[in-house]
Amino acid sequence: MSDVVDMGEVCEPARARRAGGRGARVALRAAPLSEAMRPVRPGMAGGQYRPLTEAGMAQIHEGALQALEEIGLSQAPPSGVKLLTEAGAILGDDGRIRFPRALVEDMLSVAARNITLHARDPKQDLHLTGANVHFGTAGAAVHIVDPISLDYRESTAQDLYDAARLVDNLDNIHFYQRTMVCRDVTDNLEMDLNTLYGCLSGTTKHVGTSFSDPSHVAACFDMLYTVAGGEEKWLERPFVSNSNCFVVPPMKFAEESCITMEDCIRRGMPMLLLSAGQAGATSPAPIALTIVQAMAECLAGVVYANAIKKAGWEQGITNALAGLSGLNMCYEAVGMHASLLGFCLESLVLGDDLLGQAMRLVRGIDVTPDTTSIEAMKAVCLGGPGHYLGSDQTLKLMQTEYIYPNVGNRMSPKEWNEAGKPLLLDTAIARKNAILARAGSRIDPQIDAAIRAKYNIFFS
Repeated sequence: MSDVVDMGEVCEPARARRAGGRGARVALRAAPLSEAMRPVRPGMAGGQYRPLTEAGMAQIHEGALQALEEIGLSQAPPSGVKLLTEAGAILGDDGRIRFPRALVEDMLSVAARNITLHARDPKQDLHLTGANVHFGTAGAAVHIVDPISLDYRESTAQDLYDAARLVDNLDNIHFYQRTMVCRDVTDNLEMDLNTLYGCLSGTTKHVGTSFSDPSHVAACFDMLYTVAGGEEKWLERPFVSNSNCFVVPPMKFAEESCITMEDCIRRGMPMLLLSAGQAGATSPAPIALTIVQAMAECLAGVVYANAIKKAGWEQGITNALAGLSGLNMCYEAVGMHASLLGFCLESLVLGDDLLGQAMRLVRGIDVTPDTTSIEAMKAVCLGGPGHYLGSDQTLKLMQTEYIYPNVGNRMSPKEWNEAGKPLLLDTAIARKNAILARAGSRIDPQIDAAIRAKYNIFFS
């Protein structure tokens, strides 16, 4: 059957007429999908990228065990020395704590696996198992970046809260760890309290925070209990983790951070144990040996944590191809500028699109009898239209097989010129403003009023 077209008409391409044209397809993509239909979701399994062979990983593990047994770590606090030596570590005459191989292996055998990091909204829990991948924020930027003026100004508690509100509304950012230092809060205790409350007020996703002094932990937990509805409710679903730089590379404990770690573990808070060596400076120049040192330091943390309470957990950080490698949690994935010194709210919005694409790579290619059947090819090539634009298979899969950017511009140069040459940054700013205009506090108003009456909260 062929179409009959009056010669006075302007003939449009076939794809412009199908399914109501481009506008209809855009509207279809804009409609929310059910969780099961979404092309990308938090916690999809990665692991396709394997930079290390099994033999290489075994060699690195062996090197880490050897480093712990022969070099050990120095500068543990007295409480840590007691915990570790009672667990089986050895305090040398040089003040270094050394870890017998059997001790490390025993602690690894009891360390927690298949961990769930809770969120206040259970639908946003992070299931850290296998090669499940989650992207989120982190860092301690001291500046906020204005993308229009390109100025860097000191970050505030309001900026931290605004970033949390954005993360709460960006699907491809799965958790919110403290992104900025509240430079407008000069008292360190009040800064820790405002950091924690700014994160919790902005999002119901899992939150990560830090404490600048061990003595601040108790007051921050009082606030946590208030938000959770009591200590028992907190212990049932601990929705905040502590990002803890418990070591100072190379192979030294950070005394105050260790004391903070001990207190937080006893209060039921999950711990992110960080080793952040710089290759060629605070860690060895060979990448493999840098990994050996980081492994050794983090394994020392596993022993330390499990000496306090069995089934502690550890987590490492890397950036390159993190999702494809199957890393459970990738921190500092969006928003950071100037080597972590600056943070940009618009970068969260733009980065959400990029993380969506990364998660689509993590998902991989679905190879099934349906997706490899050549029947669709036959229908198109053997007497068909010669393209797949209007095929039932294309229309069925356009939402679930592909992910579309929220702010990314996919116009052709001609369309872009005709639209007035819109800038990507302007679109990101508009989306940021729209989110912040509708995103209020995620704390119950009565609890919020009680907390503001008790603590000096710097953001509105």
